[in-house]
Amino acid sequence: MAQLPEADVAILNVGGVRSDLPAGPISRATLYRLLPFPDTLVVLKLSGAELQATLEEAIAGILDDQGGGGAYPYAAHLR
Repeated sequence: MAQLPEADVAILNVGGVRSDLPAGPISRATLYRLLPFPDTLVVLKLSGAELQATLEEAIAGILDDQGGGGAYPYAAHLR
């Protein structure tokens, strides 16, 4: 399984997450239960302004749609 140590943050749609991530070692089977869809991993180089615009657009979609139907971004290592 590939790792991306150069990635500073990760963003995905909450609708794609199907289970909790348990504490401890993560197995391939755990990842398939967590993210069961055949999504493609994409690595992008974004400036801080581009990342901010992306997140603002995602949140605006939720607010404009009075909740967005449950679709909103999950992020890791975002501060």
